[in-house]
Amino acid sequence: MSDLNGDAALDEVERHLRTHDWEPKDRIKLALALCMDVKEREHAFARVLDLVPKVKDETERDLVIAAILSLADKNLSETERIRLQKELRNMSKII
Repeated sequence: MSDLNGDAALDEVERHLRTHDWEPKDRIKLALALCMDVKEREHAFARVLDLVPKVKDETERDLVIAAILSLADKNLSETERIRLQKELRNMSKII
């Protein structure tokens, strides 16, 4: 997973959100971006938090959030984990 380009994955997800071309595979890319290789971890973390609320479909957004919490959680520092949980709690009814 760490061999994959997280920045490119986030660029593609961002482009799809901007053009309203959301695809199911974007859910996985957004959820796993923090497990992938990124140039600047803090920037990638901020991008994920910025992109999640832009997922218009509530069910899709909840799936992304659930995937982030279960998959990316292992690669986060304690500070990132707390911040992520706090931010995502405001975006989802599943938490």
